[in-house]
Amino acid sequence: MTSRSHRCLPLLASLVLFTAASVAQARVQYYKAFLQVFPDLKPVTDKLKCNVCHMGLTKKMRNPYGKRLEQALGGTNVKDLDRIRKALLKVGPPKREKTQFVALVAEQKRKAGKSPAPAAKELKLLIIDGQNNHNWRVTTPILKDFLEASGRFSVDVATSPPQLRFAKGTPKDVRDRARAVQQKLWEKFRPKVANYDVVLSNYNGELWPGPVQKGLEDFVAKGGGLVIVHAANNAFPQWAEFNKMIGLGWRGKDFGDRITVDDKGKVVRTPKGEGPDARHGSEHAFPIVVRDVKHPVTKGMPREWMHFKDELYHGQRGPARNIHILATAFSQKKTGGTGEHEPMIWWIPYGKGRVFTTVMGHADYSMQCVGFQTVVQRGAEWAATGKVTIPVPKHFPTATDASVILIRRPAKK
Repeated sequence: MTSRSHRCLPLLASLVLFTAASVAQARVQYYKAFLQVFPDLKPVTDKLKCNVCHMGLTKKMRNPYGKRLEQALGGTNVKDLDRIRKALLKVGPPKREKTQFVALVAEQKRKAGKSPAPAAKELKLLIIDGQNNHNWRVTTPILKDFLEASGRFSVDVATSPPQLRFAKGTPKDVRDRARAVQQKLWEKFRPKVANYDVVLSNYNGELWPGPVQKGLEDFVAKGGGLVIVHAANNAFPQWAEFNKMIGLGWRGKDFGDRITVDDKGKVVRTPKGEGPDARHGSEHAFPIVVRDVKHPVTKGMPREWMHFKDELYHGQRGPARNIHILATAFSQKKTGGTGEHEPMIWWIPYGKGRVFTTVMGHADYSMQCVGFQTVVQRGAEWAATGKVTIPVPKHFPTATDASVILIRRPAKK
């Protein structure tokens, strides 16, 4: 090994992806993770080696990208492949800083007769949470993390007032004071959705105040994007415009029509009052079948891919007008399902806007599925812009194997 390689090793232990001598001498897990996340960048990374993350003759100084990656890893001498992949997804490719990496990519494109494409504008995304029959305190940070990791979004969160719950025997005066405080909190809850490109609902609780409802209706009707994740489609059965926006929701069979897909891929509409109420069977991993392979969100995904452990919703109900089914899953009777192909991903136009729904995402472990994360990332981008630039990652699930990025959070003390 050369003396130059020895000088690289101290920083390689904590961060760098490649040794200065050759890729063959690199830490295998870093090289493997980097090419899984950014497969198109192999020629440049092979040429730069240490300079992907370092600068200077001794390579003891980290460049701006190297510093960001070290911070994302949250430790030194990291060997866990999933943790390395997650860090790389979080920081994205080396494109924000003026590094040798970026310069070389630009040079190669110029030599090929192509000018470097300008970086896509960062989209502003607002997550709304605060009430849910699912653990939004855990799932919202996961949503925020992987959306920002795409490099396409800046994410803010608007949290509603909590839902009041009183223990049996709570005195009336205490309840009345709490309700008065709650009312004041609701009067202040006015998320500025018009300041964003896309809104993602992780909310399932009390009906929003009238001004908030009207604000969302106007935002989407004028061209804003709306993303509905899992139990967010359970919310607001009494809000007529919301039901038009989502098309299908967790409702009783008498609420509206039901949509399924038959074995030949034909959409089947079951009139209200017939068939099951909205329900789900036991949690399990199940394959997702892409029904629209040409849609920007699902284009490039395998025709069938394995989703990680989740609830498989069935019997969703609503007006379902102008609904476009992108993917389904077969609801097996042995897991408490219907024996039919149920919608998992769909979209509906509302005015000039687009409403994108996935009913996947029951819990933190469900959201760690690379397939789910890719669907939400690409769905949010498409809802906001009508286009998709976020690639389908190389480590996307296959027809037989789920792909999971483990998200480790500090244990509660």
